[in-house]
Amino acid sequence: TSVLQVAATDGDFAGNTTLTYSLLEPGKVPFMVMPRSGYVYVSQALDRETTATYRFTVVVSDGRLSNTSTVEIAVTDTNDRRPVFSRAVYTFSTPEFEFSRE
Repeated sequence: TSVLQVAATDGDFAGNTTLTYSLLEPGKVPFMVMPRSGYVYVSQALDRETTATYRFTVVVSDGRLSNTSTVEIAVTDTNDRRPVFSRAVYTFSTPEFEFSRE
């Protein structure tokens, strides 16, 4: 599933020019961009607790000239961590016949 689609236009687009999208620094972020469509996909697992926001540059080229745009993606958190007790064992003692009235 794509995360987003970047799009550009070319003012002197003559119908025979193809716009191509790429990352300025591929491999530095866990995303990839499809060269023809501009769709951006996640290329590896994301973890909000490790990195909450990614910022990277996408390049568009018509084969002769190019331009860049900055993309910022905020990672939303999912409930992927189980609750943890502060101790493995809780030990206590109480008198006989004690009970809570609540």
